[in-house]
Amino acid sequence: MSGHSKWAKIKHKKAITDAKKGKAFSKTAQQIAVAARDGGPDLDVNFSLRLLVDKARAISMPAENVKRAIERGSGTGKEAFQVDEIVYEGYGPAKVSYIVKTLTDNKNRTVADLRKLFSDYGGNLGESGSVSWNFTQKGMVIVKAARLEKSEKFGEDAAEISLNKDEVELSLMDIAGVSDIKEGEESYLIVYTDPKELAKVRDAISELQFIIEEAELVWVANNEKDATDDDIEKTENFIEALEEIEDVQSIWTDVDSKL
Repeated sequence: MSGHSKWAKIKHKKAITDAKKGKAFSKTAQQIAVAARDGGPDLDVNFSLRLLVDKARAISMPAENVKRAIERGSGTGKEAFQVDEIVYEGYGPAKVSYIVKTLTDNKNRTVADLRKLFSDYGGNLGESGSVSWNFTQKGMVIVKAARLEKSEKFGEDAAEISLNKDEVELSLMDIAGVSDIKEGEESYLIVYTDPKELAKVRDAISELQFIIEEAELVWVANNEKDATDDDIEKTENFIEALEEIEDVQSIWTDVDSKL
């Protein structure tokens, strides 16, 4: 669970109900608006925005919602937009370290919600640097050993063609800027890069036509914490509770990803 190394398992384990889908749309819209505000509305120039629009499409977010979020963030829409990105650190149940990224228009509300939740689960919200000293920020690309190919049989819809995972990994290793590759669940591979190389590596993988499920900046623990099954369960329950907070966007822990 360090970074997103249990990404595939968690993603497939949780069924997305209508309520959760609505929350996912809301959080992604916030991220899109911030990216448009910080880097402009042009997808060809603003790589961060392009990644988020791809993410929105992957979760079937309506195109009108995406358009409205871009307009809101870039200042061309009717809605006023003022949010800040704030990163919090702390210790949760089983003394697991957490880094939590939020987008908020009310810092006092957000920190109060987080402090209460950490306390309710037997942990505590810490000061800046209290856990991040054990984490390194990296670029991460989740790659599926498959590609999409159009054919007459499927009409305009592309068919997903499975590929040999080992061969895909060898191809990824040849890409300049790739610093590490780890095995994900099932047919997934997790590619790590220097943060500054993320855009270049992501585009290189796209040129090879492999399916990219996600590409973003993450925090990865330098030293992972050994955990029991009970620790893992407590951690997963706490993460689910954190995700219910509207302002929470991303969560990283130092739990041993091999468990």
